[in-house]
Amino acid sequence: MASGIFGITLMGLNAAQSNLSTTSQNIANVNTAGYHRQSTNLTTAQPMTTGYGMVGSGVDVVGVARSYSRFLENQVVSSQGQLSSYQTYGQYASQLNALLGNQNSALSASLADFFASVQNVANDPTSIVARQALIASGNGLTGQFDNASKGLSDLQQSVDQQVQSIATQVSSYGKSIAVLNTQITVAQASGSDKVNALLDQRDQLVAEINKLVNVNVLNQTDSGYTLYIGNGLPLVQGSQANVLKAVANPADPTQSQPALQIGNGIIPLDTAQITGGQLGGLLAFRDQMLMPSQRELGKVAYTLATRVNGQSGLGFDLNGAAGTDFFSTPAVRPPVANLNNTGNGLLNLSLTDPNLLANSDYKLAYDGANYTLTRVSDGTSYSNATLAGLGAAVSAAEGFSFSLSSGTINAGDSYLIRPSQYAANGLSVLITDPSKIAAAGPSGLPGDNGNALLLASLQSQKLLANGSVTLQTAFNQLVGQNASLTNAATLGQQSYQTLTDQATQAQQSFSGVNLDEEAANLIQYQQAYQAAAKAMQIASSLFNNILSAIQ
Repeated sequence: MASGIFGITLMGLNAAQSNLSTTSQNIANVNTAGYHRQSTNLTTAQPMTTGYGMVGSGVDVVGVARSYSRFLENQVVSSQGQLSSYQTYGQYASQLNALLGNQNSALSASLADFFASVQNVANDPTSIVARQALIASGNGLTGQFDNASKGLSDLQQSVDQQVQSIATQVSSYGKSIAVLNTQITVAQASGSDKVNALLDQRDQLVAEINKLVNVNVLNQTDSGYTLYIGNGLPLVQGSQANVLKAVANPADPTQSQPALQIGNGIIPLDTAQITGGQLGGLLAFRDQMLMPSQRELGKVAYTLATRVNGQSGLGFDLNGAAGTDFFSTPAVRPPVANLNNTGNGLLNLSLTDPNLLANSDYKLAYDGANYTLTRVSDGTSYSNATLAGLGAAVSAAEGFSFSLSSGTINAGDSYLIRPSQYAANGLSVLITDPSKIAAAGPSGLPGDNGNALLLASLQSQKLLANGSVTLQTAFNQLVGQNASLTNAATLGQQSYQTLTDQATQAQQSFSGVNLDEEAANLIQYQQAYQAAAKAMQIASSLFNNILSAIQ
């Protein structure tokens, strides 16, 4: 009888102590990221059979479980991944808007100031002061173009650096998850008490990796987590982790592109495959805002320079000499050869009519029989058996042409064409002598303002988008479009912030540590421990009484 009381009481003490230890562990980790509340699992010990029936034999501690819901965890991870994407997109979008839409230094204001200065020369064509002001406003305008272009290039470089940094972080997390998969499998097989901590660490890493790039998780009990990226490509499989890296985009080696290395093979991942996390936000920003801004800015700069130069060449300066170019001729980026090309052909590119340029990239490909140019934005294509024939057709329809400058093009070769992407780079005013400004018309007389009036009229002429918008309107539309995309990113960020907060609250109510609840548990388990200790004291007293009686 006494032995039974001692055994039951001792088991009660152990159970109460286990509960106190678990509660203390919860309280200690209340601020630990990724920690899941733990609870001690108790079960009634196997009862003893006696002559007068079954008698209880105490309580068994069968383990410590963590409060975990895969559904709630997935909700948090999914919404957090989209939130990170919108946050990153919005961060870069705000920088771009500040660059192009700043009211104190807007290129739009400089463009208006330039044409106002042209009009002042037309009002007083012999005024050296007005001519000097025109040169100064021209320098201010080209400076704005150059600053904007360099700022966009800096953003592109920043995006590329971030792609590389994120790829490195993702690979590091992936390796850690693979190690934890092995450790968890071993710990579960051996019944180690470290399992819960390892599980928390792994889930926290999955949450962190999903902030960087969207992954799908498959829980395979025999080998741990399997993480998929893109269209079902394995980032982590059990104890094996593949490497996410940033590689040169084969179509445009100046840009970084994420790619997954599996063994010796490298599989590029495009924007359609990376739709969440910081990486998804970066790629979406580059495709939706940065590249279009570079193209549109280049179109405005190229059209301004070539139309002003063309009109200047038709006039005469203050000395009666034929007019010369006012602006430098903007550089045009030649077609970029794909890294996988087997031929060594190099192409020239020329803009024949910026008014026809679409806000799109183009792909030129050769299949061995025909050359095909495809407008990437909508799939419109042109084909011809000769490069010259294709160039002529494209010139009439798209506003640019190309030709082979050297080398040969082999079947399967392709080129990326971005006609106006960097056309705003390095724009400058060529005229330094104010008397060289060609304000006079055909008469060539010093007081003639005919050509200055024609130059001023360029401001109101619809020179872009198939004759539908002016230079000023084209730039303002670019700013407006970017503002709209930024606003959409802000709304998306707000929406997913709410969803993330709600999902986190639901997850925490199930898995998080509530200090008030743990404090109540401490009192409860303390009382249970004290009661068990009192029972132990009574059992000891009874046992001593029996010993005294038989002595």
